Amino acid sequence: MKISLPWGRLFRSADAMPAEPSAASASSVAAPAPAIPARRLVCYCDGGFGNRFNALVTGLILARRADLPLEVVWPVNNWCGARFGELFDSPLTVIERELVSFVAEKGEYQYLMTEDHLQQGVSFRSPLGFEQESELLACVGGDDKPVFLYTPLIPACLPPDEVLAQVRALQVRPEIQRRAEAFLVAKGLQGEFFGLQIRKTDFGANAADDENLFNLVKSLPDRRFFVCSDDAGVEQRFASLANVAVHAKQAYVEKLNPGDWMDPTQDCSGRIYHGNINRSAASVIDAVVDLLILSHSKVVRTSGSTFLSTALLLQAARADVATAPVVPQAAAASIVPAQAYKMSLPLFDTIRALGLPAPAGILQVGASYGQEMQYFLENGIRAGLFIEPLAEPFAHLASVCRKIPGYVAMQALCADTSGQTHTFHVASNGGMSSSILKPAQHLQVFDYVKFPTSVELVSHTLDEVMAFVCESGHSETLDKLDTLYMDTQGAELRIMVGAPQTLRQINYIFTEVMRGELYEKQASFQSVCAWLDVMGFTLNNVYFGPGHTGDALFIRKSLLGL
Repeated sequence: MKISLPWGRLFRSADAMPAEPSAASASSVAAPAPAIPARRLVCYCDGGFGNRFNALVTGLILARRADLPLEVVWPVNNWCGARFGELFDSPLTVIERELVSFVAEKGEYQYLMTEDHLQQGVSFRSPLGFEQESELLACVGGDDKPVFLYTPLIPACLPPDEVLAQVRALQVRPEIQRRAEAFLVAKGLQGEFFGLQIRKTDFGANAADDENLFNLVKSLPDRRFFVCSDDAGVEQRFASLANVAVHAKQAYVEKLNPGDWMDPTQDCSGRIYHGNINRSAASVIDAVVDLLILSHSKVVRTSGSTFLSTALLLQAARADVATAPVVPQAAAASIVPAQAYKMSLPLFDTIRALGLPAPAGILQVGASYGQEMQYFLENGIRAGLFIEPLAEPFAHLASVCRKIPGYVAMQALCADTSGQTHTFHVASNGGMSSSILKPAQHLQVFDYVKFPTSVELVSHTLDEVMAFVCESGHSETLDKLDTLYMDTQGAELRIMVGAPQTLRQINYIFTEVMRGELYEKQASFQSVCAWLDVMGFTLNNVYFGPGHTGDALFIRKSLLGL
């Protein structure tokens, strides 16, 4: 059987890799920086494979649209130990340089970065902050300096058909494709099966709940699943289930018999895994095999990882361009099961199981880049107000909302009072842990998350924001909002205190909750429950995961006959 994969030629298998760079990878040899950079677009690809893939797609499109020569920078480091030439079969000009080597040239570039990655106070604009592609191209063409591009996400302003066409055009090496094909055939996964990526090692409290997922998969013996993870123990545990297929890893698996690790019919159960090598060249190849397999599944959205988004993007690229999602980076065709985004508490499934009216509209505070929008759309939400205080994620959020009828974006910091200036602490993990509150135990519990910057923002109450949006002509949308969805890092009670009028129309409240003092002056979970009880809501579900963070669902008492 021949399975059509979206990439043509990616990688050589590990046993075929020469010790020294071959002709195919010669362009990846480290090269000195030019003393005076020529006018071109330098696409810096760093981080894990998903981040690099997104940067590469963005750079290829932007260089072509702006008619600039493209230079790809692909450092080999702990995030990705594979050279560009070991992954892509491409004539692109590629050099290996670490980001720090660009500091000496910081005045020679026009910077398009999501943050000041050089940490040298350089002036930059985020490629994710442009609402129209024409604005992004005008920015690129408005300076005589070469362009330095560094983005982990594909900007929403790029035309979807361009993005999908570029994904289809990327060439991958045949050995990896054959490994993915052989696995699909050997495991009988040519028909419908569900894909789970369980990201654990660097997601902290935002990691997928593998215990809940394991029980879910175990309870569905008639459904087939493919499971991949960056945690070997997780893969081994899931491989013990008869309805689960797990791709054995070359980088981790110690051979029990000669030739074992190349056999795609072998599960990883019982193998011995080695730590501290999970970003080696061989492990990157393993990950891309997982990626290709995952892209053929009905993907369950267990996180907002770029790896998962890349699998969904590959899947969309195989579909007709006309049927592709309107937001190529944030959405992924209509194949995501309704279980999906918040697996710790399946909001819509829980409401359905209780026989209660389905939510009609979402009021989301702390919407970030709009990661949950696909989840809302798949569950029939056709009206929404999405509020985000930070400028960069809001720009992306707004560009998405403009493409979805009934969805409105608003940039505002919500709190218990209006007109007060707050220091908003911006987190290093894409802003996900940013808060109006100063971090406390968060610095120890999630020590990989830093708060390097802060901005001064003026607060508004949620009632005031709702009134403003209503006066701006969106009353029809606001009338449908019956579900409050919050992720504001400890400020949830403050926001609800400033929303007595808004809460009158709310039936369901889905909110992040915390134990301990992850942030200074953070309201306790007991205080949240007590206040909402007075406001007419009762706690229906709560889940606390690692790090004392979790989610809770509150329901209006009258809906339950209380």
